[in-house]
Amino acid sequence: MNWKRFHHPDISLPVVRRRAGEELLTLLAGTSELVFSAGRSTLYKGCYPNMRAYNGGVSRLQKMGLITTQKRDGSLPSLKLTSAAENKLPLYLQPNKFWNKRWGKLWYILMFDVPEKDRSYRDTLRNFLKQRRFGCLQRSVWVSPWDVRAEYDDLNRTACVDSVAFLFEARTVLGFGNQSVVREAWEFNRINKIQLLHIEFANEILTRLTG
Repeated sequence: MNWKRFHHPDISLPVVRRRAGEELLTLLAGTSELVFSAGRSTLYKGCYPNMRAYNGGVSRLQKMGLITTQKRDGSLPSLKLTSAAENKLPLYLQPNKFWNKRWGKLWYILMFDVPEKDRSYRDTLRNFLKQRRFGCLQRSVWVSPWDVRAEYDDLNRTACVDSVAFLFEARTVLGFGNQSVVREAWEFNRINKIQLLHIEFANEILTRLTG
């Protein structure tokens, strides 16, 4: 049976699952606190602060190689790539893990405008997008063939990215066919050169081992 894949531009199932789980945990925690304090908890605070969404987003971004640090002065949070992300093996050494995914025929386009005074935030965000294998159409216009709404939600919660960026979903990029978008956004000439160098090096090693 060919199941129809659910899709709605405003509904991301991973985000819905996360938020439902977080709200349930918050409800259970609040109820438990009320029970164990015999109702006294209502005297010293009016609501249960939900930090699970924030902490969960921070944890997931850390696993993806990005650390966020909130600021108290209302400015953009600090962003920093972890050493694991900076030293990560290039994905061209394991292409089947990434490029063989089935494409949903949708582009996710992230556009941002970060002030010059927040250059560090902007540069780290660009490096993070590269690490997540976004393609660069322009310096502040990045594109991905994969559904990145869950990752964007984490960035929004922990790094306030929605104050400087917009995420668009598109079926077409006017003036460009899908292959043209790929050629513009990803440096395949460079990737092919690196692949050829890798093949030459591997062949040389095999020749030495079998010679």
